[in-house]
Amino acid sequence: MALVWILTSEAGCQKSAPADADATAATGLDAAASGTQKKRMPGVVRWNDEMLPFGSLVLHNAQMDLRTQCRLLRDDEVKAGKPEILCYEDRVRDRDAVKRIRVEYGTTRVGPVMRVLRAKHEAAHFLVEKDGVAHELLDMAFAARRDGAVQPEEIRVIAMAPEVYQGFVAALKALFPHAEVVTVPLDLTVPPPPPTAAETAPPPDTDTVQGEDAATPRHFADDDAHGSTP
Repeated sequence: MALVWILTSEAGCQKSAPADADATAATGLDAAASGTQKKRMPGVVRWNDEMLPFGSLVLHNAQMDLRTQCRLLRDDEVKAGKPEILCYEDRVRDRDAVKRIRVEYGTTRVGPVMRVLRAKHEAAHFLVEKDGVAHELLDMAFAARRDGAVQPEEIRVIAMAPEVYQGFVAALKALFPHAEVVTVPLDLTVPPPPPTAAETAPPPDTDTVQGEDAATPRHFADDDAHGSTP
């Protein structure tokens, strides 16, 4: 899955701020190349498609937008005769409804996280990589599905290392000052899928005859046709 990488930083030496965006980008690349400490620029996050200023860089990658990806998955599964499940609640919630910022942390990568979310029909609002780069996966106005149910009071964050999410969560707390922060280890296990209708259907009743030889096993019928003797 293609990711967009954005490098922004400050040079470690004393110098005046760049005058334009090109100079800022050049300074950031120079700092990254020289190994100096990088400083990410503030970004924006979404609430019902409104962009809110945010105190940390957040990337918005269309390929990781769960609002689109989960709709496509739902439509494909419905066409295949599977239950209709959407990984989020397709209804805008009140901002005051957010009571909890849930952070799930563990050492992993983007690919496994996205595959598990898809397999479990779940969503998260943000994913924070090991280097602190954050991706917004779902507009915060929509409640994400987790553990088999929509969580209407929750902002869900998945962090790929325990040490990278503190600054990001602090920026979220500025938007939701009354929200409780809950941290739990990340669980990437996927339960087995429920049995299909064919697997749960009772076996055919071989004692019921519906026409000549209807309940006779096929190999026995073949033996009779060839005139086998007892």
